[in-house]
Amino acid sequence: EYRGSSLAAVVVFTDGIASAGEETRLSRAAPRARDVGVPLYPVAVGSRDPVKDLELYDLLADDVAFLGEPVTLRVRHRSFGLRGQTTTLKLFVEGNSEPLLTREVAAGPDGVSEQVEVTATLPEEGTYQLNLVSAPLPDEVNIANNVVRHRVEVRREQLRVLMVEGMPRWEYRALKPVLERDDTLQLATFLQSADLDFTAEDQTALRGFPITQEELNQYDAIVWGDVDLSALDRRVPERLRSFVGEHGGGLILVAGEQHNPLSYVGTELETLLPVSLSGRGAMSEDMLRNLPRFRLQRTLEGKSRAFLRLADDPAEDDAVWQRLPEEIDWLVPTPLTKPGGQVLAVGPVLVETGEPAPVIVQQRYGQGQVVYHASDSLWTWRRRVEDRYYGRYWSQALRELTAGTRRRTQADVELTSDRQVYAPGDDVQLRLRGTSTTNAAWGNAVNVVVESSAGERFASRLQRRPDGAPVWEGAVQRLPLGEFRAKSGGVTADEPGAVCSFRVEAPDYELRERAAAIQDLQQAARISHGAFHSFADADRVPGNLPRGRSIKLAESRPIPLWNRWEPLLLLIGLLSAEWMLRKRARLV
Repeated sequence: EYRGSSLAAVVVFTDGIASAGEETRLSRAAPRARDVGVPLYPVAVGSRDPVKDLELYDLLADDVAFLGEPVTLRVRHRSFGLRGQTTTLKLFVEGNSEPLLTREVAAGPDGVSEQVEVTATLPEEGTYQLNLVSAPLPDEVNIANNVVRHRVEVRREQLRVLMVEGMPRWEYRALKPVLERDDTLQLATFLQSADLDFTAEDQTALRGFPITQEELNQYDAIVWGDVDLSALDRRVPERLRSFVGEHGGGLILVAGEQHNPLSYVGTELETLLPVSLSGRGAMSEDMLRNLPRFRLQRTLEGKSRAFLRLADDPAEDDAVWQRLPEEIDWLVPTPLTKPGGQVLAVGPVLVETGEPAPVIVQQRYGQGQVVYHASDSLWTWRRRVEDRYYGRYWSQALRELTAGTRRRTQADVELTSDRQVYAPGDDVQLRLRGTSTTNAAWGNAVNVVVESSAGERFASRLQRRPDGAPVWEGAVQRLPLGEFRAKSGGVTADEPGAVCSFRVEAPDYELRERAAAIQDLQQAARISHGAFHSFADADRVPGNLPRGRSIKLAESRPIPLWNRWEPLLLLIGLLSAEWMLRKRARLV
């Protein structure tokens, strides 16, 4: 609205950064300015080069971990004006000055987001506030975004592992003591070739394989060796399939020379395998053969898996894998993987295919996971270092495979928020999923406590969905800025509840762009038929502005009659003439 005046142009001194969202960009207003005939003349204030800054954001990690289990934190980082420089990431437990770990990270191209992953094991059960901090770089302007925080609860719980084997081969003899010494595991073993005296002497030994599905489902993971299926109940393969697919258990199959996996063709175990046993033809005669000794090599997918890491530092981890003994001399060539199978480690190149032989392959099956070892010689990793790497691998692998069952059975509930990050004023939508057991225990409403990192508490009451499903939903309103952790009660007083984390933060539109938005300003000038100027040539703006239309502001200047001599003289003349006329007419 010009209030009756003429607007020839608009000169805007700005950096062009949209501080309240994309809709506030100058280029969005340019079409309207063009339609009303008002060109825009933006003058860029600020540098074309971004302000130097490195930002950590979007931290992802589990809210619950188990004692002895590594906690993995995945965080994204991006930098501006710092390409090629290296910073140090340090993970601290709040209140401790000594970092749990240190990691070097290189700054990438401006604005390019990259993910970094750090892993640490917390020593005791309890609740920890973890702070991941990036050391400030020279000339870095904003160091407030150099830290991300996450709260994790560490719980003590033993994994229930069943180890099944046909004969006491070398892998069995090496692995069994490793698992027995791990106080976070509760081990049971079944050796087909064992006699009654052995089962009486060995505290972990079972007299027979679990008979019912319920007995089998008591375990979190099964290590399945070179087992003769013909010596077991014919329903065992189907129960194993149910254990993995429906119960969510973990299964590790270790290949053998007699039965596993070749004698499993046509059984339910074949469906669990992440490799294909069909269409092998003439290769069958050469499957079990001696090979030149080799060392396992991880694939790119394998390097991304936490349970295949043998050291916390990535560089040291790579070095450890290169130092592993070159002692593996046997495998079952299974070159074909199923569509869902992911090859994590490979051996030598197979002559038949020209490709490296898959040795460690993983796949998801229903609710659970399966890992297949094409060789039974991983025990050779113990040469000269005992269980340092061999024990770590097996401990991590079992925890990886049993994460689903432990998190589902530890409270039978799952608490989630609809987002990880909220703006001030947003409602935080919480959803609690349970089972038929929780239906009876909680009824139609569940109380959830939301606690900030500063210790402030807020209460929310979740209502069960009208359809009767074991799902409770509700919202928390008007939370202040900060990081929060929501926690529900357990099904019983003795059970831990479910937790989830989220944060409320102010929109950082100004910080998303670290340099003046030159292109947007140029676009706004072009659309509105104006002209763009840098701050250096701002003195040229007046000369480039269009000439405005002349508008008559007023007809003439008003004359104040009360303060002029002419009206007074006229009044005196009129009065005098009137008196003279009346005198002449003899009226006075």
